[in-house]
Amino acid sequence: MYAFRECDRLHDENCKRIREFVKQYVKDRKDGKNQSSFKEKIDFLSLFLSHEEEFNDLEGIVDELIEFFIAASATTSTAVQTVIYHLIKDPVCASNLREEYDKLKEGRENEELSKVMHDVTTIDNISPLTYLGAVVYESLRFMAPLPNVAE
Repeated sequence: MYAFRECDRLHDENCKRIREFVKQYVKDRKDGKNQSSFKEKIDFLSLFLSHEEEFNDLEGIVDELIEFFIAASATTSTAVQTVIYHLIKDPVCASNLREEYDKLKEGRENEELSKVMHDVTTIDNISPLTYLGAVVYESLRFMAPLPNVAE
């Protein structure tokens, strides 16, 4: 079956590993071994498990979760590429964005970079970056990852 390409065999093995990991996670959540980290909000898995009868079996839930993950990664990747493209095309915009970001790091020059990056990239710290928000929205206005949905 894999006579021509070793990478095909590795791909299939990795897909099986991912599927088994997701399947075990779903079973653990269903059995109450793991809980959602969202205290007051519901996540997709909680929603799927609360409507389990609408899926053929546990495999149906696993399929949906993997599909959501793949779809989200593709659209996120496209959105990031779009923002980077526009920043490359507009160096003034890129410079303004860099200035806004640098303000978050002020006074932390002596700290380890990974700690600074972790702290700077939390939701609470990113929220005041209004210029970043404008850059993202404007980039997506020009080239939405899902153009038919965005209209």
